[in-house]
Amino acid sequence: MMNYMISKISSKFQVVIPREVRKALQLQEGDQLQWNVMKTGEVRVQKLELHTAIVDFFQIMKEEAEKKGYTEEDLLEELNRIRKERDYVKTRE
Repeated sequence: MMNYMISKISSKFQVVIPREVRKALQLQEGDQLQWNVMKTGEVRVQKLELHTAIVDFFQIMKEEAEKKGYTEEDLLEELNRIRKERDYVKTRE
């Protein structure tokens, strides 16, 4: 069952997040929300968490790499190479 709630947009385009939504998403002051506009015109809002941000970032990287002819495996290999390089620099400091 879907629960419908209504918010009003202020003159500064701000909205109050309904209490039920704040509870469901366990929102706290300072949390960030991710807004996704679907091709259908539907808007989905979710709490932005580190995992979500990383997955979204990696998806964008993967799409851009594929346009240039690189595979997901190429990306992972390069990330591992960069990590090793960074770790080497840290141990030398």
